This record gives sequence, C-alpha cells and structure tokens, in this order.
Amino acid sequence: MSDKHVTSAALNPGSIGLGIDAGGTSTRWALADISGRVLANGRVDGLTALMMGSQAGRDQTVAILQRLANDALAAGMALPERVLAGFSGYSDDPGLRASLEALIANSLGLPDARVRVVGDIVLAYLDTFSPGGGYLVYAGTGSIAAGGVLMFRHALAPGTFDPPGFRLGDCATQRNLDEAG
Repeated sequence: MSDKHVTSAALNPGSIGLGIDAGGTSTRWALADISGRVLANGRVDGLTALMMGSQAGRDQTVAILQRLANDALAAGMALPERVLAGFSGYSDDPGLRASLEALIANSLGLPDARVRVVGDIVLAYLDTFSPGGGYLVYAGTGSIAAGGVLMFRHALAPGTFDPPGFRLGDCATQRNLDEAG
C-alpha cells in the first residue's frame, strides 16, 4: 500500500522535516517546512517496533521504510533536514532505537544523528502540546499518560516507566501489579 499527496512544489533544501507516525494498521508520513506547513503527506503499510523482533519483521520494516522514503523524497524535491518517527510498540530501548534510526536514515540517505525515534504516545503528545504544556492520556491496553517528563501507568506496579525489554502485547514483559493494584 502506498498513497501520497503533494501540496507544494518550490522548497528550500534543508528547511524540511519529515514526520512518521508508524502504527500497526498503516504508517502515515508528512513533510513540513520550518513553519509547520504540511507540504506533502502519504501513507504506507503498517509498521510497529515489535516487527524488529524477527528477521522477517526486520526485512518487512526495511521494505516499508524504503517505500515511504521513495514517496517522501519524490514529493519533497529535497532531502529532509530532520526526521521524527513515532512507533507503536516502542519502549525506550537504546538498541532498538539505534536500529530503527539507522534503518530510517539509511532509507533516506541521511546521517543517523538526524533521525529520532520515540514512542507513538510521545509523538502524539508533541503534536498536541509544547513540552511541559499539558497532559495527554491514551486509554486502552497499556494505558499511559504523557506530560513534560511525566509517564505513568493506570495501576500501581513496582518501578517507573516500562521495564527493560518491555513489549506491548506481551504480558510476560510487563510489571506485575502489587496487592493494592
């Protein structure tokens, strides 16, 4: 699946950012100028961070990212200066982040340092508020809230944030609730 829409033509090189909202059903992307004006956008097949857990999933991730990059580069007429990608199923794992950032950078021909991967809830928060400007609550499996540096679960569990190796949808990697929980 690949779908794109272009709303502008003449762009200055280096003034473009690429945003990626990667979800299980589909992955949306948008190129925007420094003022935030969307210049082009599109949609490709779904991606989640969980796909990186197998070679087949990594291969599929590479193919989808390449389609996204081809569409975005064709629409943008210039290489984006920066990329911010929010992935469903992403937990702040440094190894996974480095792998995803390298795959995105490679597909666009960018240095890894110009790509940043975050969880989809962080991307939604940044789309809604300035840092520290409010709270975003997502109600569903693994409910979380984001606000400034605040991240919490809806129940009491030992520790803070997600445990090392946490994978959304894999209960064995989640924290166990306490008796009050």
